[in-house]
Amino acid sequence: MARINLKGSEIDIAAGVGNSSAVSNATLVRVLNPTGTATVVHVTDPTGLNEYSGIGSFTLNGNAVEYVEKQPSYTIYGEAAIKAVKVGFAAN
Repeated sequence: MARINLKGSEIDIAAGVGNSSAVSNATLVRVLNPTGTATVVHVTDPTGLNEYSGIGSFTLNGNAVEYVEKQPSYTIYGEAAIKAVKVGFAAN
């Protein structure tokens, strides 16, 4: 089983694209939905350097955690408030 290395402090990301965060230029982000209701999490390329600046999205169930791998400049936000922290994985 892999261990999680914390690489920063957890931050609150308020709902909406205007509150997007690169989470300290993370390439791996632990995302928590602290509510009991599912929300959609979006990862975007704010520079618009590719032809599709909305990289992708997924539904995060309530009270659930997922790990998102992204480019350092890409940002993340939820349609509801989420929590995020820069992490890494290490082998045992």
